[in-house]
Order: sequence, then structure tokens, then C-alpha cells
Amino acid sequence: MDNQKLTRYIRTNLLNSLFVSLISIMTSCPEEPKPEYEINLDVEDYLCTWVKLRVTLPDSGKAKFFSVRSLDSNIDITPVAGVIGSDTVLHIGGLQPETDYSFRAYYLKHQKVVDSSDVVSIHTRETTSSNFRWEIDRIGVHPTCLNDVQIISENDVWVVGDIRLEDTYTYDSAGVWQLPYSAVHWDGEEWKLVRFIGEPLYAIPPTGIHYFSDSSIWFTTGRIFHYDGDTTKLMWTQDYSSGEYLNHVWGSSESDIWFVGTKGLIVHYDGQSFTRVPTGNTIRYSDVKGTPDGKHVFIVGDNILTPYECCVWHFDNGNMKMIYYTDKSAPTDGKFGEVMSVGVYDNYAYFQTAAGLWVYDFLRNSSEIIPSTKDEALASIIAQDRNDVFGFGSIWVHYNGENWITNNELFWDITWPRADFKRNFVVAAGIARDASHGVIIRGYR
Repeated sequence: MDNQKLTRYIRTNLLNSLFVSLISIMTSCPEEPKPEYEINLDVEDYLCTWVKLRVTLPDSGKAKFFSVRSLDSNIDITPVAGVIGSDTVLHIGGLQPETDYSFRAYYLKHQKVVDSSDVVSIHTRETTSSNFRWEIDRIGVHPTCLNDVQIISENDVWVVGDIRLEDTYTYDSAGVWQLPYSAVHWDGEEWKLVRFIGEPLYAIPPTGIHYFSDSSIWFTTGRIFHYDGDTTKLMWTQDYSSGEYLNHVWGSSESDIWFVGTKGLIVHYDGQSFTRVPTGNTIRYSDVKGTPDGKHVFIVGDNILTPYECCVWHFDNGNMKMIYYTDKSAPTDGKFGEVMSVGVYDNYAYFQTAAGLWVYDFLRNSSEIIPSTKDEALASIIAQDRNDVFGFGSIWVHYNGENWITNNELFWDITWPRADFKRNFVVAAGIARDASHGVIIRGYR
């Protein structure tokens, strides 16, 4: 082979090798990385005057910058220091009730928009009225004591307690011995006295009531009774020697009923049998509420003994866990002090505490404290919507979705009240401040 042919052969083979190498390099190169500036926006929560928006960015470990703006440009939130991590929740307040709002998030690089999210929209909730008209009824004479109340409808209300009249424990004109009364029932026009008669012949003075139907009413009086519309039957008896006493009752159905009381006593009924729930303490449990399906139940209580104790139990699909404990009745760092009562709506539990109303989202495991009700002894908290929460105690309070309204106009009429709230109707029952009679207060919105 002459020199020219040899040179051409070598050149051709070198070019082929370079081409094959180039193809190999090109086919083996990784794909171009996706840009880091993808951004998403979601609605986390909202009510009447605020919204929580979740901004999601790639988690590069570096500071990232974004802006969230309303489409009408009236709202523009830009964290000037940037954010680290992937998720940021913004609380945007100052919104108007019953108003449409739309938002978009923008990813910023060097103060320029490089990406934007989809638009998210909300319609804020309406506020509810805190304007109630009150009517006061006086029941019985001293030592009448009204202990609990349940509203079935505006024309169907039960109030239970120990009700005495002037002729109680005397013989009437027919020679009949007059026992006290156990309850009064409101039919929309008047209160009618009712006796729950136990064995041997005596009138039972209930401390707590839970109504399922006219033929199924459960109540506590230390023990557990069931009323079928005609007769009253003793269902469970406490340990007298230990000082146990059941005070209150709540149930999601007749096969899921909870009873709470003194000396750490919690009893559950599953439709077949009663079971003591071990608590490991001697706390006086004062309130119990749960979700309509019975999957989440909350029990609160404290004692006035030394040493002081207070706790909250959460029964989560049958699993028992203590979600709060303190040995101080006053608020301290990280603690709310005494917990007095509980109300439940949707996935929120509302606890009245010495620090104010504790709102606990038990699905997200998040809490906030609303100090407006601080130092108010509210024996009842009833939440029938997130923008309609009512509390009754030394004063009455109402949350309308925007503000807490507090009012002491009934302070001089009633003490130690329990209350219920349904639609536009409130009923509270307790004792007159001079202990001369029982008091029932009806509120119409």
C-alpha cells in the first residue's frame, strides 16, 4: 500500500471512531434536569375573613422567593427573606365575608417571574348573628337544682335535676305523698314536670341526660339509668366505697355511649355491656363530646385537690390517648391551664381553658388559642358550625366566624349553668344566684 492510500485509510478509520464515540456520548448523556422553578398553590383552609394558602416549591435546600397575589391585585404577599423547604402556609386576613377571591402564586428569580401556579378560588363564609332575645323561667323552690339540658327542637327540650315544689315531701289532699320531680319538658308553650321513678319508690335526680328518642333517654345520677318512655331501669352501679359518681353522658348512638364522673371514672356502653375505661388517675371528668359517627370522642376534667391535675383524653377510633395534661390550674409556658368544657364540630374540638378557647384540629394535629374568652368559666361549649360557636357559664359568648361576642347580661340570673344550642335556639339551665329556685333561660336568635 502506497503512502497516499495508507494516509486515507488511517484518516477514514479515525473519523469513523470519532463519529461512533460522539454518538455514544450523545446517547449516554442524562436528560436535561427539569427546571427548579415549578410552583403550586392550594387552599389549606378558609372561613369568613381569612384564608390559608399552601405554596409548594422544589426543596433544593436554598432560599427561594415567591409572591402570592389576588387576581384583582388588591392582595400581594411577598416574603422578602425567601423561604427554605418545600411547603409554606400563608394566613391572609382582612377578607370580607361572602366574597369571591382568586389567587395565583409566582416563582421569582432575581425579582423576575419565572413560573406561576394555577389560579385557586374561594367564596368566604358568611358570619352568623350574635343577637339573641332571652326569656327566663323560674322553676321550683329551694333546694331545686337544674343540672343538664338537651334540645331536640325548639318545641322539644329536656332539662333534668332535682326539682322541689312547696308541697314536696308532704301529703296532698288525696293523701298521696309528693315526691320531688326529676325533669321538666318544654313543648313550645310550657314546662311540664316529669318524674323518673326508681326502685324502691323514689324520684331520681339526674345530673346528666342524653336523648335518643322518646322511648330511649339515658341519664346519670352517680349510677346509669335508662328511660323507655314509661319505666326507668337501673343499668349500672358505681363503686360507692371509692366515692365514684357519674355526672355526664354523651353518645353517638345507642351502641356507643360514654359516661364520665369523679375519681377518674369513665364508662363506655357498646349496646351490650358496660366497660370501665382505665385512666390511671382520680380526676373529676366534667364533660364529654364527640363526632356524630363516634370515631372521635373527647373527655375533659380536672380536680380541685392537691396536687392539682387536669387532662384531656382523645378516643380516636377506639384508641385512647391523653393529648393534654397539666398540674397547674393557671396558664404557663406551653400549657393552657384548667380545661373546663369541650365542643366538637367537623374535625375541630373546642376546649374552654384558663388561657382562652383552645381550637384543636385533630386531623391536622394543629392548635390555636383564642384569648377572647380568657378567665371565663364556661361550663358548656356547643359548636354547630365553625362560624357558629356558643359558650355559656359566668357569661355567654358567641363566635360568629369573625369576632367573639361576650355578654354578661344574664350574670345576675343564673349560676352553675349547663346549656345546649341548636340552630337559632339556646337553652341554659342552673340555679338562681340566691339559690331560691331553679332557672331556665331560653334564647331566640
